[in-house]
Amino acid sequence: MPEDSEIKIGRILSGCPVLIFVINNDHKVIYWNRAIEKYTGIRAEDIIGTDSHRLVFYNISRPCLADILLAENPESLLEKWYKCNYRKSKFIDGAYEAEDFFPGMGDNGKWLHFTASLVRDKNGTVTGAVETLEDITGQKNAESGLIESRNKYQNYIEYSPNGIFIVDNNWVCIEVNPAACELTGYGEDEILNKNISMILPKEDVEARLREFRELVDEETLNREIRLQKKNGDIVTVILRAVSLPDGKYLGFTTDITELKNTGIALLEKEKIFRLLFENMSEGVAIHDLAYKSGIPVDYIITDVNIAFESITGINSKNAVGSLASELYGLGMPPYLEIYSQVALSGTPRNFEVHFGPLDKYLEISVVSPRKDSFATIFTDITDRKRSDITLKESEEKFREVFNNANDIIILIEMSDGRLEKILEINTLGTVVLGYDKNEFLHMDPLLLVDESDRDKVVELAKKTNEVPEISFEILLKTKDSRNIPVEAKSKLFSLGGKQLSLSVLRDISERKTARDIEKKAFAQIEENIRQLATLGDSIRNPLAVIVGLADLHGGDLGDKIKKEAAVIDDYITMLDRGWIESEKVRDFLKRHYGIK
Repeated sequence: MPEDSEIKIGRILSGCPVLIFVINNDHKVIYWNRAIEKYTGIRAEDIIGTDSHRLVFYNISRPCLADILLAENPESLLEKWYKCNYRKSKFIDGAYEAEDFFPGMGDNGKWLHFTASLVRDKNGTVTGAVETLEDITGQKNAESGLIESRNKYQNYIEYSPNGIFIVDNNWVCIEVNPAACELTGYGEDEILNKNISMILPKEDVEARLREFRELVDEETLNREIRLQKKNGDIVTVILRAVSLPDGKYLGFTTDITELKNTGIALLEKEKIFRLLFENMSEGVAIHDLAYKSGIPVDYIITDVNIAFESITGINSKNAVGSLASELYGLGMPPYLEIYSQVALSGTPRNFEVHFGPLDKYLEISVVSPRKDSFATIFTDITDRKRSDITLKESEEKFREVFNNANDIIILIEMSDGRLEKILEINTLGTVVLGYDKNEFLHMDPLLLVDESDRDKVVELAKKTNEVPEISFEILLKTKDSRNIPVEAKSKLFSLGGKQLSLSVLRDISERKTARDIEKKAFAQIEENIRQLATLGDSIRNPLAVIVGLADLHGGDLGDKIKKEAAVIDDYITMLDRGWIESEKVRDFLKRHYGIK
């Protein structure tokens, strides 16, 4: 397109009363016209090049309609952010239209009608998206209020930005507002008391009057029609018409000519919704509240998708049109309190339950498309939930064993062969060492080791990468500075990307005492053996002298002395044998029990 043409188009859009902004493929604003500047109070130079357009309307960084169209899967995002309040264009592929209420705008919130379509270059490549917005707050308020009381909204009719026409049952215009005059180019006196057909293209008159007559029976009419201005120009408008109690008819017109020129039109809401609805992997059911004396007492299932059948096992023919209290066989509607709160307040809820009739765990999201109605979107999480329960039971069993063990168990995080911090310690550890559990979690693990063994523990920790499981004895140091000898077994393992050391520490105080007693007893045995070894010689030497003297003496007395000396010698021989046996016992104890 020639540059001067682009400049002209830019000026036209800049002067257009429709609120327009354009974003590129990076979701950055590249165009922000004067109308939207004035409406939002934000200047173009402050927002162009940023993605702050989202905050202007939502006060949070959530996507606008134009942002969604640039996504890879816009349909799912449309359903997520706009629920059922969007339509697909009948005229331009990829164009969408929606309405929404923005409570943060203005004093009491604003209703905006907004449309978006993709922007393509001459080669058909998507270069961005354009979004136009129209403040329909007044129209929304008027549509509901003017049906009940025309006088109440007389000021609105006068100042409404929408063209308003009131006609009698002969389709003669009896009242118009300034916006209607501006829309058609006629003065008020030129339209009043004239048949409404004067502002319709001749070729459309018959069809339009036939549609207008539907108001007699239907009471409301919503159409896209064409109007012919006084100068002959054709404009396209959305006509919303209602029957008034006094037999007259009131029509609201919204000029969408600019919207159509920018490629934005109506959304085929039902088609897109149904396609998404039927292909969702989650079960979906739509319900209407059932009342008794003005109080919700039940709800009726009005529609379900295919996944509903597969998850619940209930045929859609049996579900649709049934009361929940009857369908699920409970005698009362499940979760009525939650569902009615959502249907009446419009505030979504999400919760997990075990649904008894199906013996399944379900994650349920509840939204309200309109008052007195709600939709449930649910997923079968039975396998996950039962796995969680099994895991929790295993953790509880482990925790019970952990805390009831007869040994101290301590879990320490390691880093490059260093003891970093204590992650867990069992109940016995807190009792024996005298620290509160929270104190353990904030202390250096080496403080639990007596100073005499700390270097030993540091060296052993360095070897854990080479020898994943090691055994050793150290002295623990309690909070009150007592020493406790322990036998430790430590094993290194990885969990969650971290190196952990699990140590089991057994109190060996009694064993150490027993070993000391064994050593003393063994020393005494050694001393006894030594004494036995010398006792024989100590006795035999004087005994030999006695026997020699007996021989010299001779006679009966000498014989008697030698006889008794032989008995003593036998005893000494027995002592020698006992000494030999004692040595064998000593050697056995050394060899098999390590007693030294």
